[in-house]
Amino acid sequence: MPRCLPAKPVLQSQRSDLPDQDCAEGRHAQYLVHPAHSRHLRKLENRAKMENVVQLIPITPSIDQLARIIGNVAAPAFLLGAVASFISVLVSRINRVVDRAQFLHGITDGDASKAYLKTDIPRLRHRASLLNRSLFCSILSAILTALIIIVAFISALFNVAHEYGVAMLFMAALLMFCASLIDLARETRIALHDNDLRM
Repeated sequence: MPRCLPAKPVLQSQRSDLPDQDCAEGRHAQYLVHPAHSRHLRKLENRAKMENVVQLIPITPSIDQLARIIGNVAAPAFLLGAVASFISVLVSRINRVVDRAQFLHGITDGDASKAYLKTDIPRLRHRASLLNRSLFCSILSAILTALIIIVAFISALFNVAHEYGVAMLFMAALLMFCASLIDLARETRIALHDNDLRM
């Protein structure tokens, strides 16, 4: 049985000479693909898929972008340093209040010359409560400020808009810092007492 392969293009004038019924092999030979050619097509398809995946991966920020990000987070970094120093001041004040309270608790009731000082214990408790709350707000402010810096670098790495998130975090950090300052001001008003000057 002869094999019918489309070796040459057939002119319109020659189509009348061809039989009406083509053999099956000749009709489908143009759709047959060699195995080596099939592997080459699969490689091309895999390469195209890999290129699409690479396009989805964010581009690493350049040195100029990193310098701009570092400049943008300079203010939160200064705020973080200020809050850290403020936390150390609060810790030292709390330690002084605790030492004073322990000293007053150590006074015996039989010591008439110092027994009156024990009336300061409620005031010291109130001071310790205010300082503790101020310390808690300061720590929250420091955490929020650190999150601002982290979010800024992550958003730059993945090329994501971060203006609204950073603004909200910065306002929350400042609010916590203001609350801490208010508690410190309230503690300062009751910090000095006549009994403190006698010791």
